[in-house]
Amino acid sequence: MAGDREGRDRESTARSAEEAARRAERAAAEAQRERNDTLALADAARGAAFQAAKRAGRFSREFLATVVSVVGTALGVVVALAWNGALTGWFHQFSENSRVPALFIYALFVTLLAVIVIFFLGRLARRLNAEAVQFKVETKREDR
Repeated sequence: MAGDREGRDRESTARSAEEAARRAERAAAEAQRERNDTLALADAARGAAFQAAKRAGRFSREFLATVVSVVGTALGVVVALAWNGALTGWFHQFSENSRVPALFIYALFVTLLAVIVIFFLGRLARRLNAEAVQFKVETKREDR
């Protein structure tokens, strides 16, 4: 009886050890799958973050280029209006002699200010690698 009991205890111990080994293998396989899933998610997140940063940087540069273009255009309009006023006054100089020099001084001042602002905006855009905005319509040309 004692021998049977020892044999059963050994079989029971062996089965328990085998079961524990199987559970350990399953746990190791599950841990490996979770690690692989985690690495895949980390790679996907890194790629998404990189793309988002790239789009944000491109948007910022495009926005800056657009702002520089719009400000330059607006200053050009102000300069044109200043010269328009000066030349209009010059043509009417026979009626108002004192107002004409003031209009020319104003036109020169606005022109100088606009050139300086456009120059510094251009330098800022170059530092940030902003590309110039081109307003053009692409057309298809037919080969004849």
